[in-house]
Amino acid sequence: MFKILIVLIGPFLATSCAQPPASQLENTTTQSAGIAKDIDVTTFSESRAARPDHILLDVRTPEEIQQAKIQDATEIDFHAPDFLEKVNQLPKDKPVFVYCRSGNRSGKAMARMHELGFTEVYNLAGGIMAWQNAGLPVTSAK
Repeated sequence: MFKILIVLIGPFLATSCAQPPASQLENTTTQSAGIAKDIDVTTFSESRAARPDHILLDVRTPEEIQQAKIQDATEIDFHAPDFLEKVNQLPKDKPVFVYCRSGNRSGKAMARMHELGFTEVYNLAGGIMAWQNAGLPVTSAK
């Protein structure tokens, strides 16, 4: 019985936590493949400023957001059961700048968004912790 269970759920477990290799995520050569890329705080901030049509996405939990957030961020909890449904409602043709606490969840969110067909997704490497460490502004949640 245990062997059957392993055979049935093993492949799911192996792929559900895995993130595609960076070489697949950082394809910036073809528009049809889209862009999914980790970027540092400075690049994240400057790129957002240069792209006023962007979406800023915070994928942290509501409790984390209560502490501080980047102003004007759309909040969709990565751990919520309806995460993919809500993300899939966002415009796929606008650049999306996504962040979490440390960059891990937002990196996974970026990969999922890339799979859903978003044309440009940028992950804040180091998350809001890197943002705050750089002295960039945050706001208190309402």
